[in-house]
Amino acid sequence: MNRLLIVDADDRLRAELVSALEAAGFAVVQAADAGSGLSLFYSSHPHLAIMSDDMPYPRLRQASDIPIIVLGESRDELVLARVLQLGADVYMTRPPVLAELVARVRSLLRRYRPVERQPALDPGTREVKLGESVTRLSPTEFRLMSCLALNQGGVVTYPQLISEVWGGSVGVGTLYHYVRRLKEKLGIGPEGRWGRLLGIKGEGYSFVANGDRHNVSQR
Repeated sequence: MNRLLIVDADDRLRAELVSALEAAGFAVVQAADAGSGLSLFYSSHPHLAIMSDDMPYPRLRQASDIPIIVLGESRDELVLARVLQLGADVYMTRPPVLAELVARVRSLLRRYRPVERQPALDPGTREVKLGESVTRLSPTEFRLMSCLALNQGGVVTYPQLISEVWGGSVGVGTLYHYVRRLKEKLGIGPEGRWGRLLGIKGEGYSFVANGDRHNVSQR
């Protein structure tokens, strides 16, 4: 069953969208704010996202190739063009006609072919497969690893990690603690066999899998 993520601050509209999409046979997870929405994205790995235009869909596009539907108030063509340039696949004015929204979701999912990534991440079991090794993680560890893996090769800053994995509710010491746990559990230190989790001094962390080489400064 395809999983959908809805991120919108309007409780009534969100409830209507969830009801219509679940009735159409989709599994739906939802959030009312940006931090919770990104955290839920990393824990659930949805196949499609529906977000209001004040939510961080450009950030989601950086980390994922899933289809994104953006809901906004404007009918201005320049606004539409900007939303599409920032990463949306479809822009719909709110509140959307529910039958049209369901049809758009089905159309986008029919065309969507996910890119195979390493490591393999299973949100159902929270298992991470790196090479020949399979490890089950805690919910927080899985969100953190998902964030790093889906942004693989790039630097995810400390503020981004804290906001997107924890919703901004923890200090940097907690981040360091969980990074150490990931390195130990998955064997992804600087010399990891299947992947390397590297600290970029004063900035954040970068994950590199399968022998890719990036010039980074290690923590």
